[in-house]
Amino acid sequence: MNDLTLSRYLAIFAIIVSTLFIAVGFWLVDIYVGIWFAIGVGLVWLALQQLPQSWPGNFGFALCFLLAALGSFLDVNPLLLALSVISGLAAWDLGHFTKRLKDIPQHPDAPGLEMVHLKRLGQVALVSITLILVALSIQLELSFLGALALALLLVLGLGQTLSYLRKQNE
Repeated sequence: MNDLTLSRYLAIFAIIVSTLFIAVGFWLVDIYVGIWFAIGVGLVWLALQQLPQSWPGNFGFALCFLLAALGSFLDVNPLLLALSVISGLAAWDLGHFTKRLKDIPQHPDAPGLEMVHLKRLGQVALVSITLILVALSIQLELSFLGALALALLLVLGLGQTLSYLRKQNE
């Protein structure tokens, strides 16, 4: 399998985008050490992405997520944090997919597999961004019972979505 698949390029792009979102978020609140830390994490993640093991993607995404969590305590724009995490998650997924694709010995439809995966990942990212925009534009006050009911609906909806995607896969 060719090392330089579209997924690999998109994984690199997603790491850069994730790094930029978090760095801009820190810049907007004048936390310059956060900018340098975000850039350092992005550069380390890009460098480690070249290793054949899967742990660099896990490590890079964990650092991305921790930076976003830290940013949430430091009043960084939540939209930028969420976009950074979504981009980081896409980079993590694409990195793992690229490594799995290398393990398939000359699969006859590898480009087709890659396109299907990219299409699904794009759909998930678009739905995630839409839900984040809706969530950030609506402010509700819920009791604990209301929040619990909402969480239950979310779990049921996610289960139905996964079931639908599995049926589409068959």
